[in-house]
This record gives sequence, C-alpha cells and structure tokens, in this order.
Amino acid sequence: MGGYGAVGVITEVELDLEDNVKIERHIEELRLSAYPNYFARHVLVSTSPGFFNATSSTILLKKAPFTEVDVARFIDSTTKVKGGTVRHAWTDQDGQHPVHQVIALGKEALERWYGEYPFNVRAVTDDSPFFWHFVRFRDVLADSVHVGVPGPEEGNGERLLLLLLGVATAFAAVVLLAPLLAIREVWGAIPHKADAGVYFAALGAGFMFLEISLIQQLTLFLGYPTYSLTVTLFALLVSTGLGSLLSERYGARRNAAIVALGAGLLVLVVCYARGLTPLVARGVGWPLGVRVMVAVTLLAPLGLCLGGFMPLGLRTVAAATRHGEEFVAWGWAVNGFFSVVSSVLATILSMTIGFRLVMLSAVGLYLLGIAALLRIPAPGPVLRNGTTVATGTIP
Repeated sequence: MGGYGAVGVITEVELDLEDNVKIERHIEELRLSAYPNYFARHVLVSTSPGFFNATSSTILLKKAPFTEVDVARFIDSTTKVKGGTVRHAWTDQDGQHPVHQVIALGKEALERWYGEYPFNVRAVTDDSPFFWHFVRFRDVLADSVHVGVPGPEEGNGERLLLLLLGVATAFAAVVLLAPLLAIREVWGAIPHKADAGVYFAALGAGFMFLEISLIQQLTLFLGYPTYSLTVTLFALLVSTGLGSLLSERYGARRNAAIVALGAGLLVLVVCYARGLTPLVARGVGWPLGVRVMVAVTLLAPLGLCLGGFMPLGLRTVAAATRHGEEFVAWGWAVNGFFSVVSSVLATILSMTIGFRLVMLSAVGLYLLGIAALLRIPAPGPVLRNGTTVATGTIP
C-alpha cells in the first residue's frame, strides 16, 4: 500500500479500536459582518514544503479564540520547520498570499479574485463536493494551466473525464447509427423523426441527470455512497416500473397525461431541490433502517412519474407509421445513447454548476421533450388486447 507514488509493504500492525461515538451536530449562526473578526481569532494558517515540490498547509481551528500564547507558540513552531511560513495568525499575515486574499477581500473583490486566479479554489460545498477539482474544464480544453508539477493541479482528472465523454459518445454513436443501415430502406418513410429524437433524447439525459444528482444528494443522509447508490437505484427502478405499468390506465389521453406528468415532475424536483438539504441536516442521525425507508418513500413518487414518459412515447411512435417496430427500436436506441453519454456529462456539469442545477436542468430537458412529443399526432384508443388504434394517414 502507499500514496503519492510511494509503495510499501506492511508486515505487522497493531490496532487499538475504539467504540463508535455519536457526534451531535451543533450550528452557531454568525452575522456575515462579524465573520472576518471571528475568523481572525479562531483560525491559524501556515504553509511548508510538501510532496513533489508542492506546498502543504497547516490549519488550526479552535472553538474559543486563540490566545497570545497560542499564537506565539504557533509562530515559533512554524519557524522551526524548514521553509515554513506563517500565512495567517492574528496581525501576523502574508498580505499577498492567496490565503490572506481569500480571508481579507470583500464579497465583490473576492469574486473578481476567484475569476482571475488560475485555479478553482472556491470553497467546496455539498452541492459540488469535488475536493480535487482545481482546474476548470475550459482551461483544460484550452490547455492553459501548467504548474510544472505532475498531479491533480495539472487537470489530469478533468482530462480523463473529457476523454471518457468522447469515448462514450463515439461508442454509443456507433451502436445507435449502425442499426440504421439495416433499416435504411424504410428510414425515409418514417415520419416525425426529429421530434421523436428530441423526446427520447430528453428522457435519456433527463433521467440520468436526476438519478446521479439524487444519488449524491442522499449520500450524506444514508451514510455511504454505496448505500445511496443501492437505495436510489432500487427505489427508482422499482417505482418507474410501476409507473410504466400504471401508464396503461391513462395512455389513451396522451396529451393530458403528458402535461400532467410534466407538471408533477416540476413540483417534485423543486421540492427535492429545496427540501433535501434540511432533511439531511435533520435526519442524518436517524437509524439506518429509518433513513432507507424515508429515502425510498421520497423517491417513489418521482419514479411513478418518470415511469409514464417512456410508454407514452413508444405508443405514439408505434402508431405513427406502419414501420412501428423500427421506429420503436430507434427510439430505444436514442434513449440509450443519451443515457450513456449523460452519465458522464452529469458529472462534468455537477463539477461546474453543482448537482442542484443539474437536477433542475433535468426538468428543462423533460419539458423540452414534452413539447416535441405534442407535435406528433396522438395515437387512437387502446383496445382490450393491447392494440393501439391508429388515426389519420399512416405513412
């Protein structure tokens, strides 16, 4: 095992295990105008040479204000470290260092400083918890950031994500376009391909945006990423399956049903965007079984809603042409293509704008898809044997 390129072998280890202790969360509100003075008295910062010519930071925090004796000991200890420099210790500050700039600048000046600084050093939040995302994607594409030190600061992770997006797009495109060669004789006779393509693409991308955002939103609530992945996928897959089954009851009223589903989705996602953070703060200490049941209960309405979109679209394209089987297969392919690509794209966007905006953008995609589907003539009523009665002229 090892880290930072080092490799070692552990031949013997002795561990003293302690019982788990539940920590109570305590929040103290503080006026923004009082924060600089609070920070100055409760935080000490120094830097020293680290691995691979990088810089290591030492940050001390104390609930009670640091005393003059504490500060003097901190300064003395820092000077004993080769290359150690005090960056923030009461009035002993390095005025030009980025640490001091972040602490001392006002809101507007700080925003300008963040924009001009070559790296992304904004505070990490639960909405975008990417601790090693230092290089902006636009800088990676422009290849404009070089610090001379191989590592995360060079944007290797961001480059890998962009490469993965390109590979996923290429492979998915081949899988999507290759089957069209088999139906090229009937392809030209299929109507409404553009509107159907927009609809199924919106469903694929929107669903992945929601799924990945909710997995992240529930990670802290459920305790571990694996718990969140398992519970979220279980809840959404089961509930969307039930939603697809229930769509048979309202499939004959397509236009009214699709608008109602869109309105319901909008309400649900807005509720998640505004309500999940308070829920996590309140319920993070509940027993695991209770948290799992709460998460499943919260996600079930969303799944029931999402499950109705795909059957409505498939029934529509199946009844729009005598080549219904080919049209349905193509709709599935478009949906699958954008699902694969959007699984990577959702991560890139969340690193840029945050999971909450990614989740809200999913609603916009669904509404775009609904508008496209409404331009395709609605199918006729469904007979008892499941056959859809076509209306109008079938090309």
